[in-house]
Parts: sequence; structure tokens; C-alpha cells
Amino acid sequence: MGKSQVPATMTGGFISQPGVFADAPENLAQLITLIHRPAISPEGELGAEFGTDEFVVDLSIVDPALLRSSTIAEDCDWFKSLALAHEGEVKAVS
Repeated sequence: MGKSQVPATMTGGFISQPGVFADAPENLAQLITLIHRPAISPEGELGAEFGTDEFVVDLSIVDPALLRSSTIAEDCDWFKSLALAHEGEVKAVS
């Protein structure tokens, strides 16, 4: 695909997919937002694709009084160890 086929204004962004987290409490179903990027199909149609290589944890929807830095740090450490222990599975998802 040449540069002239992709407009310079095409950007991606993060949107929530609450249906993906059906077992989450209702107020936390939008905590994780996934990236979507513009994509051009083989037929030349503009659309969007969702990526699993980037996401945002939107803490703005959580009651600040309930946030504990130590718990967030522990969860991040757990997620990091999971990713490092299962590198093949992580690559297979993305």
C-alpha cells in the first residue's frame, strides 16, 4: 500500500468493550479499553480493527476512595509475571 492510499488523518483510539467482560460487576465492565485502528480491507474498504497488543485501564470510573496503590502494584506485578511466564500464549493472542 502506497502512502497516497492512506489519509494522514487516520488515527486509532481506545474504546471500551463491556460485553467482553460479562462476568465483571456492571460498574467495572468498561474499566479496560481496547485499541482500535483504521484498516483498509483487501477490497480497499476503510474500516477498523481491534488490537490486543495495547489497552488502557481507565481508573476514572472507579471510586477513588476504593483505590489502593499497593493493590494496583500487586496486580501489575501479577500481570507482568503472567505475561513473562506465558510469552508464547501472549504472542498467539496478538
